[in-house]
Amino acid sequence: MSITNQNTWRVSLPPYHARVDAASMGYSSSTVWMQTLAYASLSFSVLAAQREDEDLWRKRGMQKQRKLDVLEYWHLQTVLHQQTRDLCYN
Repeated sequence: MSITNQNTWRVSLPPYHARVDAASMGYSSSTVWMQTLAYASLSFSVLAAQREDEDLWRKRGMQKQRKLDVLEYWHLQTVLHQQTRDLCYN
């Protein structure tokens, strides 16, 4: 099967039932295993980094929420204190 695009490149594709293995590509089985392990290691590293990033964002969000809660509490205390002072002097 051949595909020709507008730039007149010609690409030959093997039939879907053709068996492609490392030996037919010129790679030894140890090379394929090492590459597989390297990609697996890279994938796990990326996943771990994403997880740490999510944890960091979650911690930052919780910290911001605590600060907001404290600000709201102190503002409420200030308003209540001011109103009770106004009631006492009126």
